[in-house]
Amino acid sequence: MDLTKLNDDCLYLILSKLSVRELINAELVCKRFHSIIQKVYCGRRILDFNEECAALPEYHLSKAEMMLINSKVGKHIDTLIVSECLFEKKFLKNINDLLSAKVNDATRVLKNLSVEGFNINKSALDTNFFVRIFSKLKTVRLVDCYWLNDSLLSKCLQDATELEILNLSGSCDVGACVQFIRNIKELNLTFVGFSQNDDILKLCENNKATLTSLKICMSRRNEPIWFNEIVRNLRSLKELSLFPDTLDEDLESEETVKEVADRYATLGDLPYLTTLKIVLDDDSLIMNQMLEKLVQRNILESLKLRVYKESNHENWKKEAAENVTKFRNLRTLKYSWKDMTDSHLKKFSSKASLVIADFGCAGISSKGALDFINQCPNLQKISVPCLLFEDLQNLQQRSECLDIFVDKLKYPNIADQGVLHS
Repeated sequence: MDLTKLNDDCLYLILSKLSVRELINAELVCKRFHSIIQKVYCGRRILDFNEECAALPEYHLSKAEMMLINSKVGKHIDTLIVSECLFEKKFLKNINDLLSAKVNDATRVLKNLSVEGFNINKSALDTNFFVRIFSKLKTVRLVDCYWLNDSLLSKCLQDATELEILNLSGSCDVGACVQFIRNIKELNLTFVGFSQNDDILKLCENNKATLTSLKICMSRRNEPIWFNEIVRNLRSLKELSLFPDTLDEDLESEETVKEVADRYATLGDLPYLTTLKIVLDDDSLIMNQMLEKLVQRNILESLKLRVYKESNHENWKKEAAENVTKFRNLRTLKYSWKDMTDSHLKKFSSKASLVIADFGCAGISSKGALDFINQCPNLQKISVPCLLFEDLQNLQQRSECLDIFVDKLKYPNIADQGVLHS
């Protein structure tokens, strides 16, 4: 097809699908292409360096390429997404090398910043410039950014009046700066350490009216204060993810399992909680009492449960599996205990609403899984290691596409990704 025969509007729509690197090459085709592509640059709002390198996974951007891309769209974008691994190590040593190249022209409009794996160090950074960027951002994602410290973040957060979403996952050296987080909507603090309980108190107090999504790692030292503040102040939470701090797993605790279980059960008092993800390092009594309380309110739409160590209390595990079947509105479920069996699937109350299911190492048979799939009309993805390939023909009557994650060790030749489509 001769693209030159299309009108300008059609060409604009087609060229808008290209990456900036591809557009730079397309500019050379003819004057008409060059003129239309300038308009495409002006309309580009997202600069994702991950997508710029997607066609060449092993490729690393040079400094010249990075500056050329920024010169084309830097002053128009409102979203910048970048990972340190995409760039040649010999020239890009910290985030300042990227931001100061051309994106500083975009600080007037930049609203969303996603940075992964960079050195964000006050001594290697134009601090005033970084603070100025922060003051206008709505979304900030600083993941696994080494040398990110409290002092720098505190300065940034004090003036970040427009910030709504903050992700500091993997930034282990921050903690006290959270007292400057105010009126945030979504917050990810997984693998972020807290040295003082006062930091937690101030964080929850400053965001009690706005925070709807929270992801945190809890140590045994600060777990009681976290739960107290979550239930007392963070009443607007809709999404909650709790992970244990594995670094302090050897610390002795005077608390009994029953006391910890009672604490987790208080999550059932959150009036708007619809999404819950919990990773525990030990006992199923904790999970069981929490599920009993959550079932009473019965508004959960997404439930993901994982336990590092299997409990020896068989009755508690069976009761936990029984409680999971009582939720009526689940759209997503991840439950990997072996105590989930065919009999539980038959009693499952969320068959009509379930979209994604992951039963991990559950004790479900292939026939039980197939019967369950056929009874879930809206199911789109399911993971059941027990499912036998020869039984999949029984799913041919399904009108909707279904992704099935199978055991790659059992069927190594079916699909490299361990995924089947029926």
